[in-house]
Amino acid sequence: MKNITLSMLLCLTLITACTATEDTTNPVLQADIQLPEQLTLNTPFTLAVTLTNDEQPAEVIFNIWKAGSKNTTRVLQAEKSEDNLYTVTTHFDEEGLYYVQTQISAGELRTMPKKQFIVGKLSDDEINTLTKQADYPKNVENHHH
Repeated sequence: MKNITLSMLLCLTLITACTATEDTTNPVLQADIQLPEQLTLNTPFTLAVTLTNDEQPAEVIFNIWKAGSKNTTRVLQAEKSEDNLYTVTTHFDEEGLYYVQTQISAGELRTMPKKQFIVGKLSDDEINTLTKQADYPKNVENHHH
């Protein structure tokens, strides 16, 4: 009887060990927005985003707006320039603090990374905005009781 019980236990262990090796991880789409080091007025430049999971075709859209003016967002469709790299070329005719956010879709995967950047010089209001952002703790949680 001990041999039968031991054999059954061994079989169950082997069966569960085989099914435990299946890959159940979910694919993740990560993106890194790349900006030129310096942006000047009325000079064309390229914005790029690199995808870490580019096994299937992706749609990449760049949304660009000036701080305080999100209602005037520029929407630009990116083109794939090489493996994992999507780019757009644009220019700015106004100095200031800007934001770029990419909307990336690849099959069922989605991501929307965002970065801020400066074109030319900042106004006093924009400098104050940056100072307030730097002073605000990143890990503050709001608790409502």
